[in-house]
Amino acid sequence: MTASLIYNRPIRNGNWASTIVWGRTRSLQDKAIFNSYLVESTLQFYRRNRTWMRIENADRSNELVFGGKPLPSGFQEMPFGRVQAYTIGYDRDVDLIPFVSSAIGGQATFYGVPDVLKPIYSSHPAGVAIFLRLRTASREGK
Repeated sequence: MTASLIYNRPIRNGNWASTIVWGRTRSLQDKAIFNSYLVESTLQFYRRNRTWMRIENADRSNELVFGGKPLPSGFQEMPFGRVQAYTIGYDRDVDLIPFVSSAIGGQATFYGVPDVLKPIYSSHPAGVAIFLRLRTASREGK
Protein backbone atom coordinates (compact mmCIF):
# COMPACT_ATOMS: atom_id res chain seq x y z
CA MET A 1 0.00 0.00 0.00
CA THR A 2 1.34 3.45 -0.84
CA ALA A 3 0.29 7.07 -0.68
CA SER A 4 2.14 10.04 -2.14
CA LEU A 5 2.01 13.79 -2.60
CA ILE A 6 3.89 15.43 -5.47
CA TYR A 7 4.52 19.14 -5.95
CA ASN A 8 6.04 20.74 -9.04
CA ARG A 9 6.64 24.42 -9.63
CA PRO A 10 8.38 26.09 -12.54
CA ILE A 11 10.68 28.87 -11.37
CA ARG A 12 12.68 31.45 -13.26
CA ASN A 13 15.40 29.57 -15.20
CA GLY A 14 14.49 26.24 -13.64
CA ASN A 15 12.07 24.04 -11.76
CA TRP A 16 11.38 22.77 -8.25
CA ALA A 17 9.85 19.31 -7.73
CA SER A 18 9.14 17.56 -4.41
CA THR A 19 7.59 14.27 -3.34
CA ILE A 20 6.42 12.76 -0.06
CA VAL A 21 5.72 9.00 -0.02
CA TRP A 22 4.49 6.53 2.58
CA GLY A 23 4.49 2.81 1.93
CA ARG A 24 3.44 -0.26 3.89
CA THR A 25 4.24 -3.90 3.30
CA ARG A 26 2.71 -6.82 5.16
CA SER A 27 4.44 -10.17 5.32
CA LEU A 28 2.26 -12.90 3.85
CA GLN A 29 3.91 -15.46 6.10
CA ASP A 30 3.35 -13.97 9.56
CA LYS A 31 1.47 -10.68 8.90
CA ALA A 32 4.38 -8.49 10.15
CA ILE A 33 3.94 -4.87 9.02
CA PHE A 34 6.77 -2.74 7.62
CA ASN A 35 6.35 1.00 7.02
CA SER A 36 8.57 3.32 5.02
CA TYR A 37 8.66 7.06 4.45
CA LEU A 38 10.37 9.19 1.83
CA VAL A 39 10.76 12.94 1.30
CA GLU A 40 12.71 14.21 -1.68
CA SER A 41 13.13 17.49 -3.47
CA THR A 42 15.04 18.54 -6.60
CA LEU A 43 15.81 22.12 -7.57
CA GLN A 44 16.89 22.92 -11.11
CA PHE A 45 18.44 26.39 -11.34
CA TYR A 46 20.18 28.46 -13.99
CA ARG A 47 18.83 25.89 -16.50
CA ARG A 48 21.85 23.54 -16.32
CA ASN A 49 22.24 22.86 -12.59
CA ARG A 50 20.37 20.51 -10.27
CA THR A 51 20.65 19.89 -6.57
CA TRP A 52 18.61 17.40 -4.59
CA MET A 53 18.02 15.97 -1.19
CA ARG A 54 16.32 12.77 -0.17
CA ILE A 55 15.40 11.43 3.27
CA GLU A 56 14.28 7.82 3.65
CA ASN A 57 13.12 6.03 6.79
CA ALA A 58 12.26 2.34 6.48
CA ASP A 59 11.37 -0.47 8.88
CA ARG A 60 13.82 -3.32 8.48
CA SER A 61 13.56 -6.93 9.49
CA ASN A 62 15.83 -9.30 11.38
CA GLU A 63 16.99 -10.87 8.09
CA LEU A 64 19.59 -8.06 7.84
CA VAL A 65 21.33 -9.45 10.93
CA PHE A 66 22.50 -12.43 8.86
CA GLY A 67 24.37 -10.15 6.44
CA GLY A 68 23.58 -12.12 3.26
CA LYS A 69 24.25 -15.54 4.80
CA PRO A 70 21.61 -18.25 4.31
CA LEU A 71 18.68 -17.87 6.68
CA PRO A 72 18.36 -20.64 9.28
CA SER A 73 15.54 -23.16 8.96
CA GLY A 74 12.36 -22.04 10.69
CA PHE A 75 13.42 -18.37 10.36
CA GLN A 76 10.57 -15.89 10.88
CA GLU A 77 10.92 -12.39 9.50
CA MET A 78 10.15 -9.73 12.13
CA PRO A 79 10.56 -5.96 12.18
CA PHE A 80 13.27 -4.85 14.62
CA GLY A 81 14.20 -1.27 13.78
CA ARG A 82 14.42 1.50 11.25
CA VAL A 83 17.15 2.46 8.84
CA GLN A 84 17.43 6.06 7.67
CA ALA A 85 19.21 7.34 4.58
CA TYR A 86 20.03 11.02 4.01
CA THR A 87 21.19 11.92 0.49
CA ILE A 88 22.38 15.20 -1.00
CA GLY A 89 23.52 15.64 -4.58
CA TYR A 90 24.36 17.98 -7.42
CA ASP A 91 24.79 17.68 -11.18
CA ARG A 92 25.44 20.05 -14.07
CA ASP A 93 24.38 19.54 -17.66
CA VAL A 94 27.30 19.30 -20.07
CA ASP A 95 27.33 19.06 -23.87
CA LEU A 96 29.30 15.90 -24.64
CA ILE A 97 27.44 14.08 -27.44
CA PRO A 98 25.02 15.62 -29.98
CA PHE A 99 21.35 14.70 -29.33
CA VAL A 100 22.19 13.19 -25.93
CA SER A 101 21.38 14.97 -22.69
CA SER A 102 24.30 14.52 -20.31
CA ALA A 103 25.40 15.72 -16.90
CA ILE A 104 28.29 15.22 -14.51
CA GLY A 105 27.49 15.03 -10.84
CA GLY A 106 27.82 13.40 -7.49
CA GLN A 107 25.92 12.54 -4.38
CA ALA A 108 26.61 11.47 -0.82
CA THR A 109 24.40 9.30 1.37
CA PHE A 110 24.67 8.95 5.14
CA TYR A 111 22.80 6.24 7.03
CA GLY A 112 21.35 5.84 10.50
CA VAL A 113 21.11 2.23 11.68
CA PRO A 114 19.69 0.59 14.80
CA ASP A 115 22.18 -0.68 17.40
CA VAL A 116 21.69 -4.32 16.39
CA LEU A 117 23.04 -3.55 12.88
CA LYS A 118 26.08 -1.48 13.91
CA PRO A 119 28.40 -4.52 14.27
CA ILE A 120 27.54 -5.50 10.66
CA TYR A 121 27.23 -2.13 8.88
CA SER A 122 29.30 0.12 11.25
CA SER A 123 28.11 2.99 13.41
CA HIS A 124 28.07 5.56 10.60
CA PRO A 125 27.72 3.90 7.17
CA ALA A 126 28.00 6.25 4.20
CA GLY A 127 28.38 6.15 0.44
CA VAL A 128 29.54 8.54 -2.26
CA ALA A 129 28.83 8.33 -5.99
CA ILE A 130 30.30 10.37 -8.83
CA PHE A 131 28.52 9.87 -12.13
CA LEU A 132 28.04 10.74 -15.76
CA ARG A 133 24.34 10.77 -16.72
CA LEU A 134 23.38 10.09 -20.36
CA ARG A 135 19.85 10.02 -21.73
CA THR A 136 18.13 10.56 -25.06
CA ALA A 137 17.51 14.25 -25.68
CA SER A 138 14.14 15.62 -26.69
CA ARG A 139 13.57 17.00 -30.17
CA GLU A 140 14.47 20.45 -28.85
CA GLY A 141 17.86 19.02 -27.79
CA LYS A 142 17.20 19.33 -24.04
